Amino acid sequence: MTTTAPTEPAAAPAAEGGPEILFLQVKVWKKGTGYGAELQSKKQVAGLLNRDIRGVQLNEGEWLVSFLDKNNKVIDEVAVLNPLEEHYESTDDQGKLLTVEVKKEEADCFIRVQYDSRFSSLQIEQIAASKQRTKIISLKL
Repeated sequence: MTTTAPTEPAAAPAAEGGPEILFLQVKVWKKGTGYGAELQSKKQVAGLLNRDIRGVQLNEGEWLVSFLDKNNKVIDEVAVLNPLEEHYESTDDQGKLLTVEVKKEEADCFIRVQYDSRFSSLQIEQIAASKQRTKIISLKL
């Protein structure tokens, strides 16, 4: 597992005292039997998420992004689709639905969460069929 510092400095808070949304762009890639990751960008903007994206039902193959404080306590969690697996649907000549899964070696993962000043790092886990979690990436924010 590879981690590196962001390529740009963290954005200054967008509004004094008001709610903010944290937008992250994380490049992830396959590395042998594991994964590598690098924080590409981090931006805070004034605002409130339009919908609550926490408490989402986790499905096999999805990633659970946990935002941790300096003591590794979970502050917030967000589910995202695995960016290294894309699913496409189309129909054949007879109108039958076809599903194609494309596996990538590298992709960008875009994450948004309601900002909390206690965020220190993030951890990404993959969800198995049994709902068991497998840690795949940790990054400092």
